[in-house]
Amino acid sequence: MHADFNYDLKVDVTDLAIFIDAWKNNDLEYELGPVSGIIPKFTLDKDSVFSLSDALVFSRMWYWDNETSFNIITENGNYGSPLKVEQVGKNIFLMVPKNTFASEIAIYPDDNIQFEFASNDSDRYKISSTRKSNEPISYSHIASINDKKYNYLKGNKLNYKIHGDLFNDSEISIYYHFVGEKGSDISKGNYQLTLKPMPEEFLLHQNYPNPFNSSTIVKFNIPEPSLIDLSVYDLTGRKVAVLLSQNVAPGFHEIIWNGKDDKFLNSPSGVYFIMLKTDQYRKAKKMLLIK
Repeated sequence: MHADFNYDLKVDVTDLAIFIDAWKNNDLEYELGPVSGIIPKFTLDKDSVFSLSDALVFSRMWYWDNETSFNIITENGNYGSPLKVEQVGKNIFLMVPKNTFASEIAIYPDDNIQFEFASNDSDRYKISSTRKSNEPISYSHIASINDKKYNYLKGNKLNYKIHGDLFNDSEISIYYHFVGEKGSDISKGNYQLTLKPMPEEFLLHQNYPNPFNSSTIVKFNIPEPSLIDLSVYDLTGRKVAVLLSQNVAPGFHEIIWNGKDDKFLNSPSGVYFIMLKTDQYRKAKKMLLIK
């Protein structure tokens, strides 16, 4: 269902952009309702009015087509500028090209990972669909700031939240299609992304080895960018050594304590505590240093 709106053809993000543009400009050439017949072979009976009937016809065709085919993956070749993607913690952000009016994104995940589209509060029009289990997740949406300016997506990002444990590098495929007003192609293609391992929650692990003689390894998990303090204390509560005091990126981290204090002097044998502190988390583990 492209610019001519033949109902026996596929429905994609190009049609979505054309339909919304026609609706806003009351262009009755692309009127869609009311209709009779069985989907997808509709018979159009125009009433020269853009109404809820037209929107429902488009919506029915959209969901029917998404249940019976996967349009964006069947499209061949790349067009326009390559997709730019970044991972921040358990989120991926897709950079939207300039003058984008509508987009269609399909993600083929790996293992047990799932994605959830994080809608922007400014989204005004939106049609989306989610695939069933062990199938890719597909979204399409249209957004605007107000009735006079449709290109809200210009220079913005699409945010997808990652659900599931990322213990190892995970390969995913992202199929994308960005269109401008009236359905003109801006860019489309396929992007391969390696997701980096990310923990679900803050966690301080027990040091290893423990007891230890000359050095020990301290591991900790950070699920989101955080200012952390990782320090060693003795039994009296005195801070012996600061191992880390800075902003830390999300991920699985480890650091070695060599048994020395902040003056680079060897600490005596005894019981110590390693403490991890952030704005949201505080945890200590007991360590035994034996000379």
